[in-house]
Amino acid sequence: MNTTNSKKSMPARAQEIYGFWFFPGYREELVQVLSQGKLLWWHSKDSEVDRRIATLFTKDLARASGGFYDDWLDSARGTLAFLILVDQFPRHIYRDDARAFTLDSLALDTCRKGIARGFDRELDAIQRYFFYLPFLHDETIDVQRQGVLLYDELFRAAPEDLKIGVGLVRNAAHRHHEIIERFGRFPHRNAALSRRTTPEEEEFLKEPHSSF
Repeated sequence: MNTTNSKKSMPARAQEIYGFWFFPGYREELVQVLSQGKLLWWHSKDSEVDRRIATLFTKDLARASGGFYDDWLDSARGTLAFLILVDQFPRHIYRDDARAFTLDSLALDTCRKGIARGFDRELDAIQRYFFYLPFLHDETIDVQRQGVLLYDELFRAAPEDLKIGVGLVRNAAHRHHEIIERFGRFPHRNAALSRRTTPEEEEFLKEPHSSF
């Protein structure tokens, strides 16, 4: 681990986003809710969670896309905070809206650059899960294949108390890959993106786990 980068201070706004998402005790709470067969609020479709994120962070999206937060990208945790902002927050703020996906290319590019600098290796297993998510959100088969490799490796390296959670993530990565391999896109995004849904996709969307 590069301790110089991992201990490097983050800009205040990056720290606020990091602390909001990776709240004190997040690991212990995640292990507890997973043992009960539940999901943490990170993955909920909760209007109150969406509203809170929109209230606190909507203005940051334009600043990130405009390059005003590029100084966050000099450390592992700063890069992770940036990825939470541009990859996760739009999906809460603009749920079921095309704007949920407008920063995906920026997120993927940022993720790749962070991996090239070894930043993902400085993070714990849960944080690495979020670091790699831009690969799962891309509708390109080559990117999906890379995502599967990353999550397979993450599962192998995960500590025992996180195997259940990381195993679910690994399975989700394979599911994303299978959908892109079959359809070349995520059918559940069609309505938001004003894309015509094919008859095959309509039948698929009736199945469990066809939407994320």
